[in-house]
Amino acid sequence: MKRLLIFISLVSLFQVGFAQNDTIDIPARKLSFNDFMAYYSTNDTSAAVIEFFFERKETNAVTEMMFLPLSAGVFLLSPPLGFGMGVISVPFFIHGTYTLIRFNKKKLKRILIEYNETGYLPKNIRKKANKIIYYYSLPDDY
Repeated sequence: MKRLLIFISLVSLFQVGFAQNDTIDIPARKLSFNDFMAYYSTNDTSAAVIEFFFERKETNAVTEMMFLPLSAGVFLLSPPLGFGMGVISVPFFIHGTYTLIRFNKKKLKRILIEYNETGYLPKNIRKKANKIIYYYSLPDDY
């Protein structure tokens, strides 16, 4: 009986500890694109900002960073060719790392919370969001 009582109390304690209903408590790194769209997208501008951040992070940064491991693999097969490719791909890798740091999910969450509270977006992000909205508003017959 005593073991059952301890087990039930531990289960209820863990259940309260792991149940999270509010997204403010969830770390930004654990939120996906769909979570950001569901919780923080209030209008077209915020949806465009979310799309811009994830596009920069997933498409551009990862593609740029992919060249360095490929050139390391080529270096094992042909060192002169791999060294030349490595010299060319190091700046791409550094820029991809910078892009990952610049467009991280924590910054996106902070910008979206500030935008929902005050309606303010930084100038460069506002320009990019307006371009995305304009692109989606064009007719499909082009």
